[in-house]
Amino acid sequence: MLKEFVKLGQLRLWQAYCQEQRAKHPLTYLFWETTLRCNLSCRHCGSSCGPRSPVEELSTQEIKDALSTVAADYVAPGIMLAITGGEPLLRPDLFEVMNLAHELGFSWGMVTNGTLVTPEVVAKCKDAGMSTVTVSLDGLEETHDFIRGKGSFRRAVQGAELLVKAGFPLVQVTACISQYNFGELESLHRLVRDLGVDEWRLLTITPIGRARDDPKLLLQPGQLRELLDFIREQRRALPIGARNIKSPAMAASKPPSPPVVLFEEEGFLGPDSEGEVRESYFA
Repeated sequence: MLKEFVKLGQLRLWQAYCQEQRAKHPLTYLFWETTLRCNLSCRHCGSSCGPRSPVEELSTQEIKDALSTVAADYVAPGIMLAITGGEPLLRPDLFEVMNLAHELGFSWGMVTNGTLVTPEVVAKCKDAGMSTVTVSLDGLEETHDFIRGKGSFRRAVQGAELLVKAGFPLVQVTACISQYNFGELESLHRLVRDLGVDEWRLLTITPIGRARDDPKLLLQPGQLRELLDFIREQRRALPIGARNIKSPAMAASKPPSPPVVLFEEEGFLGPDSEGEVRESYFA
């Protein structure tokens, strides 16, 4: 009997500790790497995505159970669920899962290469309550197609145009800045403004996955400094942010000034396609 009382006391202490930690460290972002499948084969892909996934991915029921557990343990309306890949739109159960996420109270947004966005896809995103969407554009047509595949630029632009017309609360374009497209910043900025998106997000590239194989994907120290200066000068015309700024070149550059978003902060979790949770979003 004494052992049972001790165990009960330990359980209550553990429950109180968990509640205290959740209050101190609220979960604000939850990243779901939906799949390692992708219809493109980008030179800079950190997950080396392609037509087939090299791993067994989370099942529909597993991800539904995970979302239900998070909603029960945390405050779902205070959490942004960020959907990444691979290409999320290749996952056949995506909207079944996201309809549940919406019902549970999560806000959610998706990062897509834009090539699979159709009016039908836009309608499904609306029905499932998507609030933010990010389309990748990594340069003007020739450069983008060199990095991501022939014909991908025009399809991505068409996808972005459909999403802008649909009137989602936040439509972003993101660009992975490398030595290949560094000289196109001004022209790409004009293109993004003409598309009518709400924000332009700039990323430096982490040398993981296929990005390890091409040193020209990494900016030189002087280029990174110029990139930060460009952001500071141009963000009045269109909100510009930078992400994943912890590049090898960063050591030789001045600290960035806002608005710069650094992931790997408190309140972020990043489960990958196999269900593992990373301490660092890019691990």
